[in-house]
Amino acid sequence: MDRYITKWGTKSMEDMHNFFKDQKDRDIWRDVPLSQIEIKAYPDRKETPVDAYMNLYLSINGEEYPVHETAWKSLIERCKIYGAVLTKLKPNILAEILDTCLRTAKKTDFATMLIRDRYVQNVASQNYVVLPMSDVIEIIEKAISWGDPQLTTCYTDDTIVRILYEVRDAQLLAHYRAKLKEHGLTDEALLGYKPCLLLQSSDVGMSCVTVSAMIVRRQGDYIRCGSCFKIDHDAKVSLDTVEKAASTIFSSYKGEIERLTDLLSIELEYPVAAMKNAAKKLRLPKKPAAFAIDLFEGSITSSDVVTAHDVYIAFQEVLYKMRQQPEKYTDAKIYQVEEDMTRLLHMEWGDFDYPSVD
Repeated sequence: MDRYITKWGTKSMEDMHNFFKDQKDRDIWRDVPLSQIEIKAYPDRKETPVDAYMNLYLSINGEEYPVHETAWKSLIERCKIYGAVLTKLKPNILAEILDTCLRTAKKTDFATMLIRDRYVQNVASQNYVVLPMSDVIEIIEKAISWGDPQLTTCYTDDTIVRILYEVRDAQLLAHYRAKLKEHGLTDEALLGYKPCLLLQSSDVGMSCVTVSAMIVRRQGDYIRCGSCFKIDHDAKVSLDTVEKAASTIFSSYKGEIERLTDLLSIELEYPVAAMKNAAKKLRLPKKPAAFAIDLFEGSITSSDVVTAHDVYIAFQEVLYKMRQQPEKYTDAKIYQVEEDMTRLLHMEWGDFDYPSVD
């Protein structure tokens, strides 16, 4: 099974552009009637039950396309069959079951299929709209040209693309910085704070096109705020939709930072309990959450005035702890937790500020 992970640093924006343009040229998107797709298994491959789906291939008009692991979720959605037991079956049995289910589809049903580097990587529904990453990048960078965007990092693998841009516009954080100074942060402490934007998307159903507000405090340490916009790959959208949404990034960013700033005015009576209650509400991974809560509890005293902002910043340690255990927490899981935590910007903190019962 071919897999790739690619990263770029601050001096490689041109390389990143070329990579995604080349990928667009190589990618093959096909609308294929489900009636023309046959699901089969390779007879001569190792039959490891947990990897059974990786031994499948799709036969389309006599052509064979191996099924990449990224296509598994979309493939069973087209077959309208679900359950963890499927991955425990032997490949030949699994292929027979899936193919039988696929035969129940209407003759007018088809799949929007991504073939990348010989593998089928997505078997999306007929309502799926292709939004090539190279085009999305071009639209976003043009829309944020007011901030002279600089590439901070770019990460891409088989499932997702995440690009972090630093934008050079002092207005974006001016009010937030002023409020932090009122709460005791010095100019020196605020020196590393920079506004950033995170662009995220996926060709295999892992993410919609999303631009999120970020603040980098120092290298590798950032605060994730809410989303400036999200666009699903569905029949109602196009690249024009992305362009229209991108035109609102400046105002949307300021709005999300204001939500973060507002947390500074919410004083908590039971801050540690509030953090525990919020972690339960968000269903955060227990051990990383406990790690962050213990750090937070050790950093405050009973006489401190603690705000919801302090708790929100403390929650960033959950992500730090998860990134230290890549064998346990996949990138997809970390991204989901990161997204879940931004819900705290929209929640009523009074719902958490009471003594917790462990």
